[in-house]
Amino acid sequence: MKKYIFIAIVLLIPRFVAQAATTPSLSWSFDQAILDAKGQAVVSLMISPSDEGINAISADININQGTARFNQIQDGNSIISAWIEKPTISNNIIHFAGIIPGGFAGVYSPFNKDKQPGLVLQFVLSTKTPGTVSLGISNVQAFSGQAQALNLSIDPQNLNINFTKVSDEHFSLSKSDTTTPSDLGLQITHLDKDTKNWFAVFSARDNESGIDHYEYQESFESTPDPSKWQTAESPKELIDQSLHHYVFVKAVDRNGNEKIISVQPNPSSNSTWLYVGIFLAVIILLGVLTIVRQRRL
Repeated sequence: MKKYIFIAIVLLIPRFVAQAATTPSLSWSFDQAILDAKGQAVVSLMISPSDEGINAISADININQGTARFNQIQDGNSIISAWIEKPTISNNIIHFAGIIPGGFAGVYSPFNKDKQPGLVLQFVLSTKTPGTVSLGISNVQAFSGQAQALNLSIDPQNLNINFTKVSDEHFSLSKSDTTTPSDLGLQITHLDKDTKNWFAVFSARDNESGIDHYEYQESFESTPDPSKWQTAESPKELIDQSLHHYVFVKAVDRNGNEKIISVQPNPSSNSTWLYVGIFLAVIILLGVLTIVRQRRL
């Protein structure tokens, strides 16, 4: 089911017009200096420059040989701006799926006339046992803007990392990230013309450690309740479909920095309730006056 949702979203995003037959490829490498000094591997997964735009990609990163574990993921500088499934670690496998509106053909640099590869994500790998760890990429799906499947090559096919030094020390990719997420947007809307229910659609960027998750709540109060935040994903169907509540969304990055945005209740819906309240108050007042008058008679 997720595959068809993935392809459907690709069809909705702006299309990149291919100008040549060069197919993009995935490449990856690790920082040898950090491995030698810290005993942990920082691995970068890249997409090569190409004239054939890639608009969407999903894959799994596996440990094929050796005893190791994935410790941390960073996607703040990723060329993927919309994650269908954010990079996560589950059963010692990293899975991700995302789209690149407009397509990716390479990074332009003022210092190099040739287009450069684009970063998909980085992660930290560690082991308690010295030796070689071999990583592989599986279940790769890539699409152009026309939802045409692309066959990506992987270079190297298996990434072999020789751990001569091991360490249990926590190595962070984002120690210096003290910046809150940016470009946090929130809109209350119908998803399409056939959908009557209201949804909260939200997104943010974090160019350092990357967005970790979003939290959500609705309230009659103009400030959020710290005890009522709940993890949510966009789009989130509103609990109050009459739009009488404030809607709050919090974006939290991988280093714990957070930013909050809110949308006020719909004024027209509040006016309706105000009129209803006034009407009921008048009815009650008239009833009380009638009872008092009858008692006097």
